[in-house]
Amino acid sequence: MHKRIVVAVSAVQFALLALVAVIISDIHDRFFPEQLGVKAKVTLDFSQSGLSDEEAFRQLGSISDRLGLGLMKVAPDLRGDQSGQVFVKVGAHGSFPKQIQRFGNQPDAEIRDNGELAHSFANGDYLVTGKTDRIAEFKDWLTSRRVDQQWNEEKLITIFQFLTLQSDFGVTLLAVSALMVSLALYWLAVKARGRALRVLAGVAAWRIQCEDFIRFLMAMVSAAALLDVLAFAYVGFAYGWGFVPYYAKVLLLAEWIVIFLTMACTLALSAASWPSPAMLAMREPAVKSLAKSSAVLKIATFALVLATVAPAFAAYTEARKTAQEQATWKSLADQAVFVFPSRPGKAGGAESEKMFQKLQHFVGDMVREAEAADQVALSLAWTEEYFSVDGFRIAPYRYIIMVNQRWLDLVLGREKKRLSFVPLSPEQIPPDAKKVLEASFSLYVRNPQQAVNIWNQVKIYRLAGSQTLPFVRFGG
Repeated sequence: MHKRIVVAVSAVQFALLALVAVIISDIHDRFFPEQLGVKAKVTLDFSQSGLSDEEAFRQLGSISDRLGLGLMKVAPDLRGDQSGQVFVKVGAHGSFPKQIQRFGNQPDAEIRDNGELAHSFANGDYLVTGKTDRIAEFKDWLTSRRVDQQWNEEKLITIFQFLTLQSDFGVTLLAVSALMVSLALYWLAVKARGRALRVLAGVAAWRIQCEDFIRFLMAMVSAAALLDVLAFAYVGFAYGWGFVPYYAKVLLLAEWIVIFLTMACTLALSAASWPSPAMLAMREPAVKSLAKSSAVLKIATFALVLATVAPAFAAYTEARKTAQEQATWKSLADQAVFVFPSRPGKAGGAESEKMFQKLQHFVGDMVREAEAADQVALSLAWTEEYFSVDGFRIAPYRYIIMVNQRWLDLVLGREKKRLSFVPLSPEQIPPDAKKVLEASFSLYVRNPQQAVNIWNQVKIYRLAGSQTLPFVRFGG
């Protein structure tokens, strides 16, 4: 009966670890796509190498084929809401499917040939999907060309560090371990009378300890094995059997950590509560020796709860804030970004201006088409530093921001009711800021006459509160 209780309660605790393993597998697949068989990930920065993007891709492809690295460039999927990823082969060798499945609710990712790297930046994340026995040569090659590199390799120790050093998962392991130690205390309590009788019968202490430990350990292992079979089957059917190996490593390692901590604490509790000769002579209840251990466990559990309340609340607040920011950026996903790399000096500026002149006509067509569909969201922020360059002051404000109605509807949405907008009159705007704005309004109106009476056509507000919003800063 008591063994069944231990098995049932242990299964519930290990079910929590199974959920944690699902979360970790989801996070892992976002950085190390399981279907690609990624062995390592490297972030490369070619800014100090002197290589153009085209030359960097050409040399990366060549060394990837020569060393059998199977390098793949990670790029965003520009279709839809841009939340997905595509993986582009850097070299010419290697056989990959056209599409791979992702864990959880991530969209499937496409595999594309190296021709898709044209007009792309060489800086970014690369995946090593091939051999790793000559990866040291690749690191030396990058160093010799002054390419900054940051490596993350796929190893079992990485999973261990993620489980223990990442506070959210580490606290979960501690919580499960504390509950399992409480279960061990229950096991020792129900076995206390039998242990005392066996001590009186002259049975060796080490034999009593070993038999109790083995039975308790077998009960936990049985629960873990049963839970593992169900968890592996669920992941296989729900997410794909290709994700089961990594998921199994995470879950088994988490269970091993919890079982190890539980057995270590059980050994300490058993030693502290071992029946003494005086206790046996006085015929005191066998469970009385567990009173002190129980009190210590209660205090430790209470302290652990108090220690985790603040981090848990902070994590919840941060997660909510991050989710709001992600939702805001997702609403701005349908955008076009133009970057004109240039060299220092007048020559570099002239090159950038020449490139922009080539694209100006197409940019104008794109803006007119977006305006016709009422899809242009404008935001422009002048910082306090921008004004201070010319000796202007905008105190008590740090930013002067110009937006249109479409931006308000797109970015704020339902948040507008919760935000505090305080109306201002033109006289309440800092004089220096007013001068700069009046000089700039002619750039943002179609009819120059509109700029004359612009203050009668715009609304001015002060945003109160701590809400953070995304704006385009003047000057990039």
